Amino acid sequence: MRRIALLCCLLLLAACKASFILGNPPAEKPQCPSQTGQSPQEVSPGVLLMAQSVRSASWLPCLNALPVGFSYERLDATDRGAHFWLNSGGGGGSHAVRVALSRACDLRGAHETPSDRNGMRRYERIDDVGSGYRAEWFHVFRGGCVTYRFDLHGATGAASAATLSATISFVSRATIAQQLHDYSGGRLDLDPTSPGGNQ
Repeated sequence: MRRIALLCCLLLLAACKASFILGNPPAEKPQCPSQTGQSPQEVSPGVLLMAQSVRSASWLPCLNALPVGFSYERLDATDRGAHFWLNSGGGGGSHAVRVALSRACDLRGAHETPSDRNGMRRYERIDDVGSGYRAEWFHVFRGGCVTYRFDLHGATGAASAATLSATISFVSRATIAQQLHDYSGGRLDLDPTSPGGNQ
């Protein structure tokens, strides 16, 4: 019941278009559904916050287990978008990686690269590879865009970015909507004004 109350509060805040910041609460980490089958009890409040921040987004970023040397810091969410930070213990320090969900991305100066995700187009903009790896990767899809911003130091920066790209994943809005509906026994809907999930 306490978890259902938390989910209700999160949805109410987003519906009212409140701006809020979550300062490093472990439970709010935007956790990906289990690869072995997500149970309704595991619905991630962090992913719900991101879904409500960009209500048009058909895909939502989430985290699997982080590689050694990286840690989750916090999730910031408003009614204009959401982002979370990852820290690097090896190279990059605090705010080494920023993952942002928005309605659209500025792709000026970026070039398209092959995408390994169905329904998404991928672009890259590399700023500096001399003293590490500074770049932005964009994943564009129906209703939204996710940006990975890397600021990794040292000769292994590019390799670390590639490793992290396998850790940062996506879950469909439809999946999260179904999990929320199942967990709440049908009492909560992710997009109550739009049964089909389109805004």
